Amino acid sequence: MWLVCFDIRAPRRWRRVTRVLRGVARRVQWSVYLLSDTEDVDALYARLSRLLNPREDDLRIYRLVRGRNIEMHGRALHVRGVHLARPTPRHRSVTFD
Repeated sequence: MWLVCFDIRAPRRWRRVTRVLRGVARRVQWSVYLLSDTEDVDALYARLSRLLNPREDDLRIYRLVRGRNIEMHGRALHVRGVHLARPTPRHRSVTFD
């Protein structure tokens, strides 16, 4: 799995990037998406990079390591392939398959 995060200054560019990601990834926060391993990350990066202004915008894509826990706080979100372990009302430990 991959975590795609971005900070885009112009609303028009933000909408374009969001439109691309909605087709291939699952939104987990306003500008944060989960991307499965089956997607071509290099092609996606190239496509998104063409939409950005490198002087104003920031795009980051992180590889999530299998079997590692990611700590989350706040509202729960169920994503296929992501399993919650030891959930409490305000704290979640997530393992990526």
